[in-house]
Amino acid sequence: MFTFRANHGVVEFRCQDTILKNALKKHLTLHDDKQDRDVTFYTEEEEFPIGLWNYVRGWLSKHEYIFTATGLPEIVPAEVDPYILFTADDPFELRPFQVTCVRKLLSVPHSLVQSPPGSGKTEIWAATLKHLNSTSITIAGYWKHVEQMYDRLQRRHVPDVGLIGEGGIIHRGKNYVAVAATVYNAIKHGDEEITQIVKDAHTIGFDETHHLGTAFSWQIIASRSNAVQRHGLSAYPFEDDANPYSNPNDLTLIGLTEELVYKLPAS
Repeated sequence: MFTFRANHGVVEFRCQDTILKNALKKHLTLHDDKQDRDVTFYTEEEEFPIGLWNYVRGWLSKHEYIFTATGLPEIVPAEVDPYILFTADDPFELRPFQVTCVRKLLSVPHSLVQSPPGSGKTEIWAATLKHLNSTSITIAGYWKHVEQMYDRLQRRHVPDVGLIGEGGIIHRGKNYVAVAATVYNAIKHGDEEITQIVKDAHTIGFDETHHLGTAFSWQIIASRSNAVQRHGLSAYPFEDDANPYSNPNDLTLIGLTEELVYKLPAS
């Protein structure tokens, strides 16, 4: 039996130890308790980020291992208010398929949503963040995507939107939008404030997950996050067969978020 000690509980599962040990060696430091034959994996800070659990779970499932998990955070489904983005200046109402997608995001801890252009991806994400009403960080690969997300979340009155640009923190807040490379470099070089923002966020979102150029940095960011809610959004997540990160069975992408759970219709 293997035991993962996490911030949100203890995760236990069974499998062949040598295979898993080799698979996780690059991520974790192994401490073998010979007395009870349990093996406990710790990060450097002696805690197991929830972000790595999804990656490990995908690895175990792919190799058809039988395992059990206990102590993971529970997600309590919430009712979706279609008028949550409604204001006097902008009487916006979520469309029925957008309500369905937000309800799905609120009911699962991990997801990957395919959202074609014109389907209102940002409104779906804004409504999700407003319903969760907690801390979050939304990661995008390029500055123009970060700017667009930042402006749209503000326009939809997501509370206290913060901004992390190419040079670091521009505006502090509760719901951050950030450039992937900046966050990755902050983690790599020990920037305590940005690293703590990533660790403390209840929700982490990955925008435009099909971009290969930032996939590795996203993987590092996800592995350092303790976020309970982890969601990816992309117009075409599986569009390029030559792109290893566009494969719906690829564990790097699934490890960040999850298998495709909802495909939005084009408007």
